[in-house]
Amino acid sequence: TSSLRNPERTAATVDMSGDYILTVTCTDGCKATATTRVTVNDNPQIFAGADREVFPGARVTIDDATVTGTAPMSYLWSPGALLEDATLLHPTTHNLYETTAFTLTVTDGHGCAGSDKVIVMVSALLSADVKIPNAFAPAGQFTENRSFKPLFTYPPVDFTLVIYDRWGKTIFKSADPHIGWDGTVNGIDAPQGVYLYRIIYLDQDFKKHQHHGTVMLIK
Repeated sequence: TSSLRNPERTAATVDMSGDYILTVTCTDGCKATATTRVTVNDNPQIFAGADREVFPGARVTIDDATVTGTAPMSYLWSPGALLEDATLLHPTTHNLYETTAFTLTVTDGHGCAGSDKVIVMVSALLSADVKIPNAFAPAGQFTENRSFKPLFTYPPVDFTLVIYDRWGKTIFKSADPHIGWDGTVNGIDAPQGVYLYRIIYLDQDFKKHQHHGTVMLIK
């Protein structure tokens, strides 16, 4: 209701879709109405990813972020200076040396926006805890047990794995903790039996570790 001769209302706020009726009543009692349909679109649903813990200097790809909404959608992460590309849904960070909260803001095809946050916690230097299997089966059922390699909680700074046969001859060597021995020698399957290994690595504190032992190759 307004007593002005030419009242103005430039905007109205609604939170539900539906038909909205405007009624104008003049001072002489005359009325006029107008109806308009308003559609209220949902904001995009955003999950910026699970919080995670890394060691100092690590680079992280936030690969578990998900978004539900109306395409096309645009993405913007902040702080963008710590990311290789802040406009990707799954960006990769630069080397991180302190705990950071990354915020993902998404704008959908309707112009609706939403945001969520993920925390990447940088811990004090962590020891590269290691688990070493005592047997493996290259033709086995489980993929993770088809090659012999140590399993690290945190990646080592430097790494060497050497495999020896029963006479002490080197038959395999790796400088990559992700590449283990597949049970072959020069492309030929090694016989089932016990083999010797030596593992040398530097943890995140640059502390040197050595492990020696035997592993059973199972056919």
